[in-house]
Amino acid sequence: MTVAVTNDAIVTFSPSGGDWTSGAPTYYVGLWVRVGSTDHYLAATGAMTGVTESVEDGDTIRFSAGQITHNFSGRTGHDFGDDGFAALINNTSASFRYSLHDDDPVTTGANELTSGGAPGYARQAAAVTAA
Repeated sequence: MTVAVTNDAIVTFSPSGGDWTSGAPTYYVGLWVRVGSTDHYLAATGAMTGVTESVEDGDTIRFSAGQITHNFSGRTGHDFGDDGFAALINNTSASFRYSLHDDDPVTTGANELTSGGAPGYARQAAAVTAA
């Protein structure tokens, strides 16, 4: 079974405290599931294509509804990812968040541009639909 997860609403990351990268931009959007009071990494998009400029200090990043898609087939193998995957396919209530990354998040959610550092963005609530 393959499940595609898409954002239902606009996702806005408020201005950063620094530049993302000085080289050619390679950006990813991560998806996290909240279990209890902790976010656990579920998956990331592939490298975004069509990005022609670096994100600079103070830039706001906005994705339109339907612009972010994650594709899953079977088990994720990620940190608590299977809980999030089960919540999606069973249509149960779960809380999801998006994150921004400046390199491949691999299976752990690495390379996140967190709000604790510069440049930093806080994770944003994600209203998602599985199809």
